[in-house]
Amino acid sequence: VERNASKFFTFLHYVAQEEIVDTPLHQRPKGWSVLGASYLSRKIARERLSNVGVPWEGRSQMLVMKILSRLMRTGLISRSWSIDKINSVFRRELLQCRYGYTCGAFIRGPIRKFFEIPAAGQVLVCEPFKGASDAGFLDRNTMLESDPEDILDVNDWLTKNPAEAQSIADAGRQMIRKNHTISARADQLKEVFKAIIEGHFKGGRWIGGEFKLL
Repeated sequence: VERNASKFFTFLHYVAQEEIVDTPLHQRPKGWSVLGASYLSRKIARERLSNVGVPWEGRSQMLVMKILSRLMRTGLISRSWSIDKINSVFRRELLQCRYGYTCGAFIRGPIRKFFEIPAAGQVLVCEPFKGASDAGFLDRNTMLESDPEDILDVNDWLTKNPAEAQSIADAGRQMIRKNHTISARADQLKEVFKAIIEGHFKGGRWIGGEFKLL
């Protein structure tokens, strides 16, 4: 890859237009979501919140995943139905909460939750993935960078500063809408194909939050 950098472009995850939700934070009934598998950072964040009685959403999704995974192995239910059910629970909990914590597991990769959380109108709080700022994920702008051990400090700040929290949520959602939707990827891919056809493609990079041809 390093030897042939001029031949590569990288497309990150993207969301559909219907995943973008404008519901303001003050209209959401719950505080935190910590969704998905129990990677170490998420586990620590959940423990910190639980230790002081701050509620968080994610248990229902984990329980549904566990039950359906076992049923799928028996052949009693289909994989597609199970995935739809898991996704619906995930979606419901996303839309109910104001803030969402996630991480990219031990590889610090750009998993889809980094895109789903701000698209749903939450404040994205996270351990950023590698190259996050290049893709538009900026601390105190489109998201809040935080180690899981510090989530209670973040919770206090968000609670005391609702206007700033809403500003971050709005900026994150707009960044996703502009650069990380299906339609945005279609436009970006069109640029790549055009450059290849015209014979001047030299690779593509994420720079300053936008996909650019070199």
